[in-house]
Amino acid sequence: MGSIILSWPLFSKAVLNRPFDDQRQPRIWLETLSFSLVLTLIEAGEARLIRSLIHDLENGRNPFPLRLD
Repeated sequence: MGSIILSWPLFSKAVLNRPFDDQRQPRIWLETLSFSLVLTLIEAGEARLIRSLIHDLENGRNPFPLRLD
């Protein structure tokens, strides 16, 4: 069985930063959980992540130092 290929453009800057947001809000909690599950698939080798230069550009403009990586 082949692996799933995921591309960063599917994940906006907002989704990438969800773990830092208020997890008491149901939508934010679900988005964080979903993103965490995708990261688990990647770590297990079940999915592959393809980065985009757009992600680097968008992330480089983040005013919060903790969120720059």
